[in-house]
Amino acid sequence: MAQPSAIIFISYNRISLNHQEYNENFLCISAKGDRINHSAESRFYSDEAFKNAAEPKELLVIPNCNHVDLYDDVTKIPFDKIKAFFKANLK
Repeated sequence: MAQPSAIIFISYNRISLNHQEYNENFLCISAKGDRINHSAESRFYSDEAFKNAAEPKELLVIPNCNHVDLYDDVTKIPFDKIKAFFKANLK
């Protein structure tokens, strides 16, 4: 079986699409670090995407964590808020 090429991930530029308006349910989750790591480097893109999103939309900024924590640390992932957003907005 052929393996997918990593080139599609390397050439994918989500940032170039930030000017588009999002017309679907939009939940954006961003990390806000501690006193040393103030916020995710990609926070700007989250803010821009949120600004361009149509309702319903929500921007969750998770304090005292970094980008990787939102993948790896289940104590910091806001499962309750994610569930509530999609329960309220997916029909």
